Amino acid sequence: MPDTTHQTARFAEAGGVSYAYRRLGAGGETPLVLLQHIPDLSAHATIFQS
Repeated sequence: MPDTTHQTARFAEAGGVSYAYRRLGAGGETPLVLLQHIPDLSAHATIFQS
């Protein structure tokens, strides 16, 4: 069973937005930050309408 689940996530808030994160590894080093961007496709939705 993995040690990282939704229950082990930590949260930080900035500018009214809540961000979930996890600390991995031994710590003390420069952190690696990975951000995921999901594009807004609503502007292109008209091509799918008939």
